[in-house]
Amino acid sequence: MLCSIGDSPGVGVARPSVNRRNSHGLVAEEVQTVNPDLVARDRDGKPFTARYDAVNAMLLNEFLKEHCKAEQLTKDFESQLVE
Repeated sequence: MLCSIGDSPGVGVARPSVNRRNSHGLVAEEVQTVNPDLVARDRDGKPFTARYDAVNAMLLNEFLKEHCKAEQLTKDFESQLVE
């Protein structure tokens, strides 16, 4: 999960974009430590960029899992209150 890289200082990198606004992104080297499949590599095999399409899908999947857990915990809690 990407949660483990959230504490490191270099995760939110701001770089000027084409429209001269700052854009934020992930540091590919740090993403690689969590999940190498989420990183695209250059010709030399070095981490080049995070695969944002895959990152978004993975984050959505993790969110849905946690949402289901929260719903189940709520149901369990409510059923215990009734008893």
